Amino acid sequence: MARQTLAFYEPGHFHAALTLRLANPRISNNVHLYAAPGPDRDKFPALIGASNPTSWVVETPSDGDSAAQLEALLSDGISTMVVLAGKNNSKMTTIARLTAAGIHCLGDKPWVTSLDALPALQAATPSPSSATGLAMDIMTTKYDVVAKLRREIVRDDSLFGCFRADDDLPSIEIGSVHHLAKLVNGSSLQWPTWYYNVGVQGNGLVDVYLTFAVIHTQLCLYLLSVLCRVTILHVDYLIRWTLHLTWWIKYSGFWRMSSCCESNLLQRVAAVTWPDMTRGNMHEACVAA
Repeated sequence: MARQTLAFYEPGHFHAALTLRLANPRISNNVHLYAAPGPDRDKFPALIGASNPTSWVVETPSDGDSAAQLEALLSDGISTMVVLAGKNNSKMTTIARLTAAGIHCLGDKPWVTSLDALPALQAATPSPSSATGLAMDIMTTKYDVVAKLRREIVRDDSLFGCFRADDDLPSIEIGSVHHLAKLVNGSSLQWPTWYYNVGVQGNGLVDVYLTFAVIHTQLCLYLLSVLCRVTILHVDYLIRWTLHLTWWIKYSGFWRMSSCCESNLLQRVAAVTWPDMTRGNMHEACVAA
């Protein structure tokens, strides 16, 4: 069987490098990087090396800005699959262009950060019989063996029981905590500057809730194969992250930035009530060995 060739387009988020933590005999060790010159492109090989220092060889077959890199990726015919983990506001449009060209996409969450991206979402997810590339997510763990076993346990009423339905009391509670200062492969992570722009990254509602919470709840209810009605009962946005960064060289004082990255929601899915909470902390907790 011929080995597939994997490409990465503008991999500004560290999730891109984490997809290469393990070698895959069906994928060539030579991966192709399509990214404009700059910090995101420069850091990517180092992140790969920290994840898996021996297996992967990064090649950069093209030059130019982001638009030129995308055109090269579409036209040179080198890669059969592309990983997208970077700026979210343009991700869905990029996925639609790549799949229309027959290139499969592995996309980091979130795909959609505004209503403007919905036409591209529809274009990138046609019927299975369409002769286009496939688009799949890489961050919801629904393909994980443990997640599949959990779904089977929950599905068995004799083992797990039934969810409380038609009741205001919650049957499922889901929470998610993200951190600004964190370690990846033992090293401090430096976020790209655009990560703090909710117009690019997306706020806490679309970045976390619409990806993890909805999908995991529907997986627990085993509803991904059917259409179900989601009723939002209450939404409460919180703005709690206030960063104080000191400019030691040129400036004195502080630069303050607020980021809308948290939310509380109470909703009902298929007659089952469940709350969701997304939270953001500055530092990950240190656990002693």
